Amino acid sequence: LAHVSGAIDEALARKLVTKLRQATAPTDNNNNNNKDDIKCVVLRITSPGGDAIASETISQELQALPVPVVVSMGNVAASGGYYIAAHADRIFAANKTLTGSIGVFAIRADLTGLANKYGITTDPVATGTLAGTFDSLTPMSRAMQDGVAEAIDRVYDNFKTVVSDGRKLDKTTVEALAQGKIWTGRQAKEIGLVDEIGGLDRALAYAKRTYCTATSKNEDGTDNLEDIPVVTMGGKDDKMVFRK
Repeated sequence: LAHVSGAIDEALARKLVTKLRQATAPTDNNNNNNKDDIKCVVLRITSPGGDAIASETISQELQALPVPVVVSMGNVAASGGYYIAAHADRIFAANKTLTGSIGVFAIRADLTGLANKYGITTDPVATGTLAGTFDSLTPMSRAMQDGVAEAIDRVYDNFKTVVSDGRKLDKTTVEALAQGKIWTGRQAKEIGLVDEIGGLDRALAYAKRTYCTATSKNEDGTDNLEDIPVVTMGGKDDKMVFRK
C-alpha cells in the first residue's frame, strides 16, 4: 500500500513514478512483465496537496498503469491530493475526510522593503520585462502580476479538466464544486467527487473482491479475501499492489 503522505513535491513524484515503473518492467529475457501478476494498485492518500507539476506527473503515471487504481483517502486528500485521485477507478473516503479544494494559488514574496531597511541592494541583469517575476528582490510590475494571474488561471482550468474527465462531470458542474471549496467525505460522495464511504480496509476488500481471484473459499462458500496477498513495493510510503 502506498501512502502518499504530506505535501506533494517533485521528490515524492519521482519516487512514486520510479516504483510504479519498476513494478511493470520486464523481469526476464522473455520480456515477461511484473504487470502480468499485478491485479490492482491501491493508493492511500493523506495529503493537503502541493506542487501542481508534481501532482500532474503522478496523475499521468497512474493513468498509464495497465491495471485498475483504487484510492483510499485518509483524514485529508485535498487540492493536489484530490488531483492525483481524480482518475482512479474507485475512490473511498471516510465521512470526515477533508477533500476537494479544487483550486490553485501562488505566493511570491516581495522583500524589497526589508532589503532597503537594512541597506541591501541588488543589481539584476534582466533579459526582458518579465525576467524578475519570481525574484523576491524585484518589485512586481503590473505586467508581472498579470502574467502570474494568467498562469494560475491556466493551471486551474487544467485542474478542472482533470476532475471533469476523471469523474465524468461536465465543466459547469465542476466549476460549481471547485473554487477552492472544501468538502467532507460524505458531502463529496453526494456530489460525485468520491464513490464510497469507507476506510482503507474497505478499499482493500473492494480491490480484492473486484479485481483478484481467491484460491480458497470460506465455510459459507464466499471467496476467502484474506487468501489474496498484498505485496509492498518498498517502504510504507511506497505503493502496494495485488499479485496472483
